[in-house]
Amino acid sequence: MTDDEQIEYRQLAIEDIDFPAEEFDIVISSLALHYVEQLGGLFYKIHHCLTPSGAFVFSVEHPVFTALARQDWHYGDEGEKLHWPLDDYHREGLRQSRFLEHNVIKYHRRFQPI
Repeated sequence: MTDDEQIEYRQLAIEDIDFPAEEFDIVISSLALHYVEQLGGLFYKIHHCLTPSGAFVFSVEHPVFTALARQDWHYGDEGEKLHWPLDDYHREGLRQSRFLEHNVIKYHRRFQPI
């Protein structure tokens, strides 16, 4: 939505980024990392293209939301919301779900210390 000559738009899988070393002061990823199966390689590429004092700022879907592929409330007999199910929270990995009327694959990861 801009015609600024300083902006270069690229459309590709996030895992396919390939930028020179120390190219950027900041890398921002908004709600995309939960679609990436192997984060280690992507994190390496991001670290590679950041300057030594650069920052990586990201957001992901909360793991409570991705615990079940269904991603919906548990409803009572009258259709009332009873609780958000956490079944499979501790089982990390692939989840097939619907998002904006499309079938998508997400990768559930728990919050854990690193």
